[in-house]
Amino acid sequence: MSFIVLAASQSFPWGAGAVNWQEAETPLAWLGDVGGNYTDRGIGNGYLVITNQRVLFLKKSGVIGKNYSFCCGVEIADSLSVVTSGDRTAFSFRSFGHAHRLVISHEGFDKSQVQNLVNVTNKAVTARKAMVKEEHEETHTSSPTVVKEIHHVVVKIPCRYCGLLNDQIRNKCEGCGAPLR
Repeated sequence: MSFIVLAASQSFPWGAGAVNWQEAETPLAWLGDVGGNYTDRGIGNGYLVITNQRVLFLKKSGVIGKNYSFCCGVEIADSLSVVTSGDRTAFSFRSFGHAHRLVISHEGFDKSQVQNLVNVTNKAVTARKAMVKEEHEETHTSSPTVVKEIHHVVVKIPCRYCGLLNDQIRNKCEGCGAPLR
């Protein structure tokens, strides 16, 4: 069983190839040998990894379970809550208009380890939301808004039989069905 570890080096217990790190992404804490459910679907056992940008679940794979592969990940700024109850911790997210829920079963970890994980997660959520907000404001205030006026001219052609005005793209009169050209 692995305990929460603050990342000090690039040597991780799940191996080097399990995660494609995003630019400036850093692991902050993790729990190993935990079970996971993502949006009420069992995803197996593996590592829960909290980074400064995402919450990740790395699933055990391989014949003897020594390999890990990326299973799911959610932007940490989309986090709504982190709630621990007994031997489970639930992460709730809202992303692209959909609710996501990652529930981790962490039997055998003491309460202080789990509370440490929750505290690290909440700090990361706060920091990431502030950074995303700052980037959004910077992007929207630094570039001037350009407004272009577009003028459309709609040409109407009168029907030579009934006189009804028809759009120029029509081949037949809307009123009487006579050919317009």
